[in-house]
Amino acid sequence: PTRTSRGLLITAVAWLRPDPSRSDTREVLLGSSSGAIFEAALEPTRTSRYRQLFTLSPPAPLCGLAAEPFVSQGAPDDKRLFVLAATPTRYYEFVGPASLEALFASYRELSHLGHVEVEGPPPGTAWPPPHKGSSLDFDRRRGRE
Repeated sequence: PTRTSRGLLITAVAWLRPDPSRSDTREVLLGSSSGAIFEAALEPTRTSRYRQLFTLSPPAPLCGLAAEPFVSQGAPDDKRLFVLAATPTRYYEFVGPASLEALFASYRELSHLGHVEVEGPPPGTAWPPPHKGSSLDFDRRRGRE
């Protein structure tokens, strides 16, 4: 985590693919400890754009962000964007137009944002659970932990 000049605690970053027409600028998505998602444009000597796009409700710290552009099947001119935002207990999927502003604007209109609950470990167990065949799994089958 790192703090911005505005005092926000940034807890997640997703680098967007560079725009070939603007080789000196990189766009990133930033996630904060309060559940806010920001867009920032970074140039070699400064941040040229910084704006809030969305806030999770209920607020939860973001621990992961990913963004991936794609083209709709059968429509090569329909550029789209997939954004995944993760908190410690949920993940949210955003799919829509390739413009970040348009993508998140469509979700701000919703009264309820769909999400997937991520179950935590049961009390007293190892997390993540061992994969079959791992040394932890082998030790468990032999009665050792």
